[in-house]
Order: sequence, then structure tokens, then C-alpha cells
Amino acid sequence: MPGRGSTLSWIVAIGVTIVGLASLFWPADDLPSMLESVWDKVPHVGLFLVLTLAWLWTGLGIGRVLLILAALIVGSEVGQELLPIGRSGDVADAIADAVGVIVALIGVGIFSAVRKQPNLTSTAE
Repeated sequence: MPGRGSTLSWIVAIGVTIVGLASLFWPADDLPSMLESVWDKVPHVGLFLVLTLAWLWTGLGIGRVLLILAALIVGSEVGQELLPIGRSGDVADAIADAVGVIVALIGVGIFSAVRKQPNLTSTAE
């Protein structure tokens, strides 16, 4: 497989993607009524935050990861609109998905910047 990640990172990324797609294409009749409100956006943010972290772990590089995530965002909303599962594509869901990606990227950026900082508590000789 391409990328610098371990076999485990690929298994996790593909597994999270399969579980995520299953949740996004679950028939509407079987979903909790709570998910018909604004709270529906919270799982979208969380799912795409986790998907972003999982795919970044594979070592594919940010460009390829963003292409995968964009395809998942667009594909899931188009699929929900077209498939007879009682769900509909929603721009607000796509925005929530994108927010999850952005939050993950900001978190990874902050974590990377902090890790690169010299240890401020050590004394220089």
C-alpha cells in the first residue's frame, strides 16, 4: 500500500471509513429521533475528525487525505440524496463534516508545533 504508515494505520483508516459510511447510510427509520435536530451535526463533526486523524496516520500526505475526505463528504451527501434509505443530502451536514476535518487539522498542527518546541524547563549549560 502507498504511504509511510504501518499496516495497522491502514487497517484503522479503512475500518473507521467503513463504520463511518455505514452510519452515514443507515436507514432513517432506524435512527434516533434526536438526530433529526441540530444535534445531528455533532456526530458529523466527530466522525470526520476521527476520519481525518485516521487517514493522516497512514502517511499519505495531506493532499491525498483531503481528496479522500472530500470524496467521502460529497459522496455521502449525494448518496443519501439518491439512495432509497429515507435520508437526504444536506449542505449543513457537509459543512459539519468539513468542520470536523478542520478541527482535526488544527489539532494536528498545534500538536506538531508543540512537539517541535525546545523543552523550556531544561537549563542550558
